[in-house]
Amino acid sequence: MKNKLIILIAFSVMLSFTACKPYNRPDVIEIQNNETAFLIPLEGTSKSGQKSFDSVEFLEDAKVATKRIMVPKRWFQKGRMYFSGEYIPTLKVITVNRTPMTREWQPKQENGKLVGGVGVESRDSIGFAVGINITAQIEEPDTATFLYYYPSKELHQIIDSNIKADVQAGLSREFGKRDLEDCKTQKNEAFDVVKAEIVEKYKQYGITITSLGLAGGLWFEDKEIQDSINAAYVAEMKIKQKEQEKDAQKFENERLLSIAENERKQADIFAQAAEARKKMVQTEVQMKMVEAFGVAVSKWDGKTPETLILGGEATNLLYQLKPSE
Repeated sequence: MKNKLIILIAFSVMLSFTACKPYNRPDVIEIQNNETAFLIPLEGTSKSGQKSFDSVEFLEDAKVATKRIMVPKRWFQKGRMYFSGEYIPTLKVITVNRTPMTREWQPKQENGKLVGGVGVESRDSIGFAVGINITAQIEEPDTATFLYYYPSKELHQIIDSNIKADVQAGLSREFGKRDLEDCKTQKNEAFDVVKAEIVEKYKQYGITITSLGLAGGLWFEDKEIQDSINAAYVAEMKIKQKEQEKDAQKFENERLLSIAENERKQADIFAQAAEARKKMVQTEVQMKMVEAFGVAVSKWDGKTPETLILGGEATNLLYQLKPSE
């Protein structure tokens, strides 16, 4: 009997230890540098004391600047026993990621079908797609506005769904006003109208679109149309290439002609200089001969000379005038 009593007491002690409430450990949440945090109360003593998630002003007031938040908890009783329950948070931390997001919606051909991009039609019912590049972000002053309008979505989800749908609707409207040829030549004008609308609209929702532009040309649903346009483009490029080669050859011919003319002018100048030099030498020789003749005359003694020198520019001939004895 004594042993049974001891066992019962020991079991009761063990049961008392295992039936304790769990430790009330608060949640610790760290806020990253690219995030803005909002601390939202989950409870109130009365309906009037409970704040509602119904205005940008409320969210602005709930914004916190701290980078580490400790979320308090309270005991929530779930059963008859004092340990039957759990600790639940009394505040909720919501963060908004301000990191810029970039998306590219680029069309391509897969198994003979056009996929991707933003699909539209011209006024004459020719279907095609355009590629779009977009970059957007949530600026810090606009975080409360964004959270109010999109409490359960991330920015990249908004870009891929809401913004893409609005871009497609706007481009469909603008290209639908134009025939195919006008779509090709006026695509930038049509896109600029849509871009201005999208940027203004989503700024009201706290989203800043920093970049929105066309990526590439038009991609047509009908493969034959696309092939004919590609062929025309290739032909046009070949014509331009031939014209460039022709211009290059013309330039080269003009360059060579200029060199030849310059060389001819240099040769003429050289020839003229050589002729002038030749005449100058002849004149100098003649002057020397005149000077020599003058010297000879001045020294002549009246007698018949014994020798006579006859010559020109290259050769002198010596003649013996007096017979040798």
